[in-house]
Amino acid sequence: ACAATKQTIWVIGGWHYGDSLTDGYHLADILRYNPYDDQWTKCGTIPCGVTENGVAYAFITKKIMKKFKASVEDASNLVNCMDSIKGSLIWILFVEYDNEIRVRIRSRYIPVVGIGEQFNGGGHANACGATLPNKKQIKDLLSVADNNLKVFKEEHKELF
Repeated sequence: ACAATKQTIWVIGGWHYGDSLTDGYHLADILRYNPYDDQWTKCGTIPCGVTENGVAYAFITKKIMKKFKASVEDASNLVNCMDSIKGSLIWILFVEYDNEIRVRIRSRYIPVVGIGEQFNGGGHANACGATLPNKKQIKDLLSVADNNLKVFKEEHKELF
């Protein structure tokens, strides 16, 4: 996953599962590419994971945005880069704001707008958003998304 800010390219590297956080979160590397000297630098990590049925997700905190001088728009744009996570038909990015968590939900083949609508949001069939009042609802949203993906896979076994 990648995004560009002020002539620096940021990349969320491959998921690695050795550094487990609480509540089933894992960490992904944040890499920075400097085109002037053609160097990649590991700058930190972000909480992320993949659910049982293959929903990929990541959480960008205010602390991470501050550390990398990234705006909420920069962080939010990373959702479009998550489509390359192998085997994930739904990918979700949680972005922390001052008083809420904004959610970007994207999918390949599976309508996800109903998920957004259940969590104070809406949008298009395969690209929508939601708003959560706190981090506690992250698990609820992931559970709904994971169940939707499970049902889709069961109903379309010929695709898997």
